[in-house]
Amino acid sequence: MTTISRLERTGLSSTDTLFKVLFALNRLDAFEDMLKEQLRLVKFPKTLDGDFESAPKVVKRVRHKGGSK
Repeated sequence: MTTISRLERTGLSSTDTLFKVLFALNRLDAFEDMLKEQLRLVKFPKTLDGDFESAPKVVKRVRHKGGSK
């Protein structure tokens, strides 16, 4: 019961726990639908509509050892 309480309080859990809860609630199909939508958005970003100027820029952060830049 502690795991369920933590999941309800924080919304955080391991993937394994999430799948077990969804399976118990017979809601794996809803999770699958959400994953499909997320994958669709990743595969077809808004930049494909021709609006390249407003596309988000990818920023990489690099840490330098020893304080040198």
